[in-house]
Amino acid sequence: MTHLIHFEYRKLLHMKSFYICAIVMTISLLVAIATINYYEKNAVKAQESTTGNVTVEVGVNPSLKNENFNMNDFINGAANGVSITIFLAVVVSLFTCMDYSNGAIKNVISKGYRRSRVWLSKFIVTMSISILYSVFVMAVGGIIAGIFYGFDTKLTNDSILQLAVQTLVICAFSSGFFLLGMICKKSGGAIALAIIILNIIPLISGLADAVINSEKIKIVNYTLTGCLESLSETGVASDIVTRSAICAVVYLVIFTALSFVVTNNVEV
Repeated sequence: MTHLIHFEYRKLLHMKSFYICAIVMTISLLVAIATINYYEKNAVKAQESTTGNVTVEVGVNPSLKNENFNMNDFINGAANGVSITIFLAVVVSLFTCMDYSNGAIKNVISKGYRRSRVWLSKFIVTMSISILYSVFVMAVGGIIAGIFYGFDTKLTNDSILQLAVQTLVICAFSSGFFLLGMICKKSGGAIALAIIILNIIPLISGLADAVINSEKIKIVNYTLTGCLESLSETGVASDIVTRSAICAVVYLVIFTALSFVVTNNVEV
């Protein structure tokens, strides 16, 4: 089992897309945060030129200080803001389908490895990708935001819990992409299907909410997309965090179970 996991990690580290997606996410965060900061500073200047009054907080560089945003805001919103699910759809699909596309999976099974162990090794690495990307995006978002807005805010226990649940939601997304990869066995089809689903689910849930027209129940709040968007705000209420965690666990369990069944019942 250890040999299989090591083999899967070695394949991951040789995937160019794994690094390319990380670089693109970093550039996207840098451009987004720099753009927001630029427009905010211009808005302040425009307001000051209109009123003729300039107020600068003593001891603080005005180019690094903003009354609307702080570092925590961008840490919380980095994953959703950079559309991490799209990048995960690409990387997870490529990783999952790799052995099926080149026929290597048959060689692995012919060596005596059970399908369940092959599935487990791939699943463990897939979850590792999710956690690594989540932590990476949050850290990069925080560092870039700190450069523009200052490193004068600290994460509270509630904020850390919120980020942990956000990571759990992202893992649930990846388990879904993993399932699609196991079903399609072709990276192109898996990526296309994942992106289509990511765009269709919000539309369907939004339409359903419009039809139901209920203030108490919002279907979108129980989708993974809705959970990730809710957790992207700073200072989210505890009931929303709890609801998102429960939804993430439910989706994760369902997708994981289905991928296991597919792996053990479909011809390679």
